Amino acid sequence: MDEYLRRYVAGEHERVWGELISFGEAVREEPLLTEAKAVARETMKRARKNIARIIGRLEKLGYKFHRSDEYYVRPARDIKRRISQFESLAGPLPISLRAWYETVGSVCLMGDYPGLAVYHKHIAGQENVCSDPLVVDPFEYSAEYEFGVWQDECEEGEADPTYFPFGIPPDLLHKSNYSGSGAYEIAVPSLAADARVTSEGLESFFVEYLRRSFQWGGFPGWEGEESVPKELISHLSAGLTPL
Repeated sequence: MDEYLRRYVAGEHERVWGELISFGEAVREEPLLTEAKAVARETMKRARKNIARIIGRLEKLGYKFHRSDEYYVRPARDIKRRISQFESLAGPLPISLRAWYETVGSVCLMGDYPGLAVYHKHIAGQENVCSDPLVVDPFEYSAEYEFGVWQDECEEGEADPTYFPFGIPPDLLHKSNYSGSGAYEIAVPSLAADARVTSEGLESFFVEYLRRSFQWGGFPGWEGEESVPKELISHLSAGLTPL
């Protein structure tokens, strides 16, 4: 077993990812590249299992998913070809994000349930919070539709041609059905093991975003809030595999 994978499986999750990130672009050199890919695959296998558990629990609760037929979609059979085609035009995805799309697919936990999925406390005088449900949009949305829009804008001088802002999920407000500032984004090309997801009010690495999401049962917006539905969050997060 590769050294980094062995350590990751043994429980050094954050430390291993921190070290892989610290190599920067050098992680694309062998034997680091093979080791980083192995860790990324293992990480996303765990993410896939966690998502299945959370969704199963939400379904039993009677949670009303906003995307009733697409709250979890597995990768397309030709996803590796699609990613390679995109990367030939835009440059590499970070190793973590590529592993996500090859292993997990897309997920959208946006929905309605009393006391769990609620709105932002600063909007329309409401006293609730934005629970920030876990969402990672389908690969095709950013890599095909948004990429085409970006190419047109570059030609018209309306976008920065040095990088493509690859959208991951919508921001906090969009998740609550309000107009927000835009998607959480990763700058592509990215030669690193993992990359920062940026948006107004958020800046964390992609794996860190997933880790935090699972720690909160798929609803990390409750972190730091006084009115946390503790029983629901404990139920949704119980027994999830650490990333």
